[in-house]
Amino acid sequence: MRRRLMTGIVFCTLSFGIALDAFAQSANFLVSSRKGAMTLQQKYMSRLVNMAQGKVPFDASEAQHNADILAVLATLPWDDFQASTAQNPNTRAKEEVFKDAPKFKAASEKLGAEIKALVVATRSGNQATVGAAVKNAAQACNTCHDSFSGWTGRFKFE
Repeated sequence: MRRRLMTGIVFCTLSFGIALDAFAQSANFLVSSRKGAMTLQQKYMSRLVNMAQGKVPFDASEAQHNADILAVLATLPWDDFQASTAQNPNTRAKEEVFKDAPKFKAASEKLGAEIKALVVATRSGNQATVGAAVKNAAQACNTCHDSFSGWTGRFKFE
């Protein structure tokens, strides 16, 4: 009887430790996943910003390609902002993400809407139309990061 009890205690202790480890790893995975999505967003948005600013020649098909990729990427990171990641040492998300979730959700939806408008603008092939849509989408990125992230990078327009 005593042996069974000890076996049960050891089993429960080990199970709890394994569960804690899995929880910590899943929080790290969520942070890594959303950072990866944001890094890719930055890559494709930067290409469009550079076109809009005339730093690289405007290429309508390249702009459309980048906007199409952004349309997918802009849907990815939001589910990974879970309360279990709030105190993760690898995150740059401010506490406001979790304290003011409706405002954060509205900001992510604003970005989604601006990216959709960007996709439509790139279909026109008109450089001025695309440039204005890029500026609006970049501003949506910046506004969200200003409110909810400790990351200091921003899309800058002269």
